[in-house]
Amino acid sequence: MLYTERGKVLGYQRMLPTTHPYLLSEVMPGLGEGEHPVGAHTELIIETSPTGLLRMVLLHFRLMQLGLPRTMEGQDIIAVIISFDSRTLARLYETRGTKKTVTLDNTAHGPALLHA
Repeated sequence: MLYTERGKVLGYQRMLPTTHPYLLSEVMPGLGEGEHPVGAHTELIIETSPTGLLRMVLLHFRLMQLGLPRTMEGQDIIAVIISFDSRTLARLYETRGTKKTVTLDNTAHGPALLHA
């Protein structure tokens, strides 16, 4: 997923299953304490700044810390498992002020930004 404004990519994320190597298990293993989550489930693992957690709580995501924040390349980062339900979706709609979809079907043109 990409976040763009005026043709510039300002943020991105990608989702990988935990049944294969992933960011927390391979690149940032120090963010978790104990075993890294592995398996087929509907939760998401997020690596974010501690201040990002407040935004998630305000949007009604449920959080479970995987460890304490660590400083990496001058920034505090924390790993959490987040889950959501219909209340989260309702809060997202309320916050956005619309139920209009935010997805873009780019299948006709192909993934142009993958090559950027």
